[in-house]
Amino acid sequence: MSGKIYIVSILLFVFLLISSSFSQNQITVKPAIGLYLYNSENSLKVMGDKNYLLNYGFEVSYEKKDLYGCDIKVDYSYIYSSFDNILEFEFYDPSPDPIPNRFFYSDVALSLHNFDLSLKGDIDNYFSYGFGPSFSFINRAYAIDRYDFIDRLASFAIGLNSSIDVKYPLTDDEQYLFLIGSLKFRYLYGLLYDKGLRDLSNYNQHFLTANFTIGLGYNF
Repeated sequence: MSGKIYIVSILLFVFLLISSSFSQNQITVKPAIGLYLYNSENSLKVMGDKNYLLNYGFEVSYEKKDLYGCDIKVDYSYIYSSFDNILEFEFYDPSPDPIPNRFFYSDVALSLHNFDLSLKGDIDNYFSYGFGPSFSFINRAYAIDRYDFIDRLASFAIGLNSSIDVKYPLTDDEQYLFLIGSLKFRYLYGLLYDKGLRDLSNYNQHFLTANFTIGLGYNF
């Protein structure tokens, strides 16, 4: 599914670049840190007594001003969380001299490739807001180190996002660099799963995240 992610992102950005070429454009790049306000994976037994809480990543954005009378923003973000040695297992050895290192562990990881499409509005010269649909390609991995076992589940989710941005221009030029910070809330609901031979009849993914990003942008 990773190849589809990059194809979709390229098509979206190309479409916006060639549309309404006389309007203003903005691009931004920002590292991200966030919280899982709700994560359905936390209820699974493979999580032991751990919960996904923090996530880390980055966001790349493109905003088209006055595109058919609207300000439209497309964001791609990647966020990641993981736990090592989340569950402990013991290898049973009935011999009188038990083998060393008979304990082994499991690891979990969760990554989301998010695409947000937002309709933007200005509050004043510095603050703006946005809301719109979200799409996400999700990869969950569960690994047991002793047996080199990795179980991967790929899924696709849809949802909604809302955000508040604050922008501070660094120059007074028509084309200028600016600092930008954003707080974004995103809800995602799992829709499609690459389940293979798994029985996922009682399984679904739900995520509610709050992510803070701060970085640099360029208006041209």
